[in-house]
Amino acid sequence: MSGSDDVYVLRADDLSAVIDNRNSSDIRMLLASEGVFVAGRKDFLSPYVDRFAFNSSWYSSACTGLFRVGGGEKFAGYRSTAQMDEIAERLEHIYISNAGRIEDAKILNRTTSGDAHTVTVEYIQRYPSKSAVLRRERRSFNFQMDEGDSGHLEFTTVVTDEKDIRALGVVLAAVHRQTEGELIPYALEKLTIQGRVNLFDEMMEDGLEWSVEDTLGLSVHNGTELTGNQLQLLRRAVLEGQNLRGHELVEKLVAEGHYFSSGRLLLELTGHPIEVTVDIAFKNRPKSVVVSAAKSRLTDGDGEVETAIVHSILRKVWTKVHDEFDKIRAEEEAQSKSADET
Repeated sequence: MSGSDDVYVLRADDLSAVIDNRNSSDIRMLLASEGVFVAGRKDFLSPYVDRFAFNSSWYSSACTGLFRVGGGEKFAGYRSTAQMDEIAERLEHIYISNAGRIEDAKILNRTTSGDAHTVTVEYIQRYPSKSAVLRRERRSFNFQMDEGDSGHLEFTTVVTDEKDIRALGVVLAAVHRQTEGELIPYALEKLTIQGRVNLFDEMMEDGLEWSVEDTLGLSVHNGTELTGNQLQLLRRAVLEGQNLRGHELVEKLVAEGHYFSSGRLLLELTGHPIEVTVDIAFKNRPKSVVVSAAKSRLTDGDGEVETAIVHSILRKVWTKVHDEFDKIRAEEEAQSKSADET
């Protein structure tokens, strides 16, 4: 949680500070592990946490547990115009002393298997907190570097906390400043309003290895969710094989300058009794696409879906988002060029 040279004396106040930075379900789950079952909003929990007669070791593990909890697995990454050899060489020497809330970032290890590289990054995440236990956390994660089918160099990672995705963006930005290549921006503002709608429309079409069984959620760019009736209309249209881009409700949203910024899809894997619920989101800090596994299950009985299968489907959905984005962006650029010439 902290650097090896740091020693903190934990108090109940520290746990209260952690509580202020986590959601209520995380807190209730942790307290339930000690046989304490609570209900109510998060702001009611912090003032009363010191009433529980837990020892100091429990406070220490509680802080660590709440501090590290991050939700479901997230697949994220970047595409680049740089060359593999150039990036690999620069990575060996990269060090970032301070970049906002990220400190002491460096490469711990790099291994090679065929044409793919696995790289381990270590860094310190700094937090604006008065509590000593929350000020700095030493973290590490792995990312993969390979030349994808897209023809571009790809940097991808599977993590449970988006802090690591942001750290990857910081490291890659620093490396690319030393090369002639650049990270390719995948931000919705690179497409027209209609293009952004078309992108999510394409994602609601079946993939090569999955069928889209349902559209469970859609968010518009101002952060609001579609209402129940609105979502039901679009879900029905998708299930009946209609395109979003021609739907009356979508046309109204586009006319008002609105578009979809994230979505939740229920996928059924082709040839396998497996369902995976995935979230597709465009993030602003940094500009990236994150595909998360909200839920997965076997449809023919009990048991858990193999992690490797979940990771594989997340990567393929992530790849489809980028490929469709590239196709729509190329079409729009061609149309814009054609219009300028006439």
